Amino acid sequence: MVNIGKLKGKIREKQMSIDDLAESINISRATLYRKLNESDGSKLTVGEVEGISKALDLSTSDINFIFFS
Repeated sequence: MVNIGKLKGKIREKQMSIDDLAESINISRATLYRKLNESDGSKLTVGEVEGISKALDLSTSDINFIFFS
């Protein structure tokens, strides 16, 4: 289960928008919005999680907390 609130907080912390993040991981903003508005974010693929982690420069502990809590 993905901690969507924590993920959105990290996006804001990096002063990015959902649009910026979507562009950086090469998916449409509509797709990313839809995936983040799922109840648990379970629709994110492994590749998307990797891209998000790199784009937001997440630490290992952040990745574990956000994506594997």
